[in-house]
Amino acid sequence: EAIEKIDINDLLNMHASSVTTGNLVIAFVGDITLDEAESLTSKYFNEMNTSERTEPPSNDAKLSSIHSIIKKRNKAQSAQAFAFLTCDYASPDYEYLKVYQNIISGKGGLLWTEVRDKRALAYSVYGYQSSGALAGSFICYMATYPENAAPARQIALDVLTSFKDKPLSDEELQRAKNYTVGSFSIYLQPNSIQADTYARWELTGKGFKAVDQYPDLIYQVQAEHVLAVAAKYFSTDYYGLGMIEGQGATVEERE
Repeated sequence: EAIEKIDINDLLNMHASSVTTGNLVIAFVGDITLDEAESLTSKYFNEMNTSERTEPPSNDAKLSSIHSIIKKRNKAQSAQAFAFLTCDYASPDYEYLKVYQNIISGKGGLLWTEVRDKRALAYSVYGYQSSGALAGSFICYMATYPENAAPARQIALDVLTSFKDKPLSDEELQRAKNYTVGSFSIYLQPNSIQADTYARWELTGKGFKAVDQYPDLIYQVQAEHVLAVAAKYFSTDYYGLGMIEGQGATVEERE
């Protein structure tokens, strides 16, 4: 319904107010000189509307209960994702949550071990931190048989919310930090991804310099930082749940 209500004037007004020099960040990565970059910028953007940067809206989003949307489909499997509100890119909690992510997720992580290895409740299970300019979320995704969806979710919630109460070994922490830095370095290998990350982090307030500082920021993370964000953001009392509930083959038919 919201899309249907948009008309051409809405688009023109949005373009005039948003696509301006004040809201523009350009990042160049690759075989290019500063003079060449400035020349290209002048050539293609010199007629752009000029303005001060538009102040982002305030963010007062909070969850005080469990919000869920469940759709039934004629599928043999169920897919679900539940998410907790966390932090934006600029928050120091971002680095702490990325280390937390790589302790609890991935093969050998706590989610995989508790949900899949020990109990065989899911085909796939992982968690990841996703941030934007104003806020972020930590998302846990699982694919299961329909009858395993609820117990798998409960185990995953227990893993995420009880983490703060368990000791974190130096070895676990260092392994997660090494993985976080290594995976980020691999992620940045394409020039297009480097340019996107520099521009996005600058635009969202984290600053482009933080891209190169990221490994040092990760290696400065301590166990108490990880346990603190686990306590701060994860609760079974408030999260968002989206699920496609399979209504296909029964247990007997699969066997």
